[in-house]
Amino acid sequence: MQNLINTQCQGVVVAPLIFYNDQTSLSNDGKMTRYPLVMCIANIACENWYLNEGHVLLAILPIISSIEASHEKRLQVFHECLDVVLEPLKEASFKGLTLIDPHGDEH
Repeated sequence: MQNLINTQCQGVVVAPLIFYNDQTSLSNDGKMTRYPLVMCIANIACENWYLNEGHVLLAILPIISSIEASHEKRLQVFHECLDVVLEPLKEASFKGLTLIDPHGDEH
């Protein structure tokens, strides 16, 4: 993909992203739980994966535990939350985004 993009736009870099979330307990008794949504850059070296570099907490997603809420309703709320949180990334993916390389090169 990077080679294809380079033929059309010099200096453009593909930034693969990974999103993950998992129910996390916020209290010692386990009664308060949430779903943090974390994003990381996919091309981080394996030895740096567990460091904080490249990992960003994007949002704390709600947990819908209502008995009346169907599985479909919970999925709908989850996807609506993702749409809101990821809107800036979607916009940047179409318009492009200029970032400053910490090593001095502009990309």
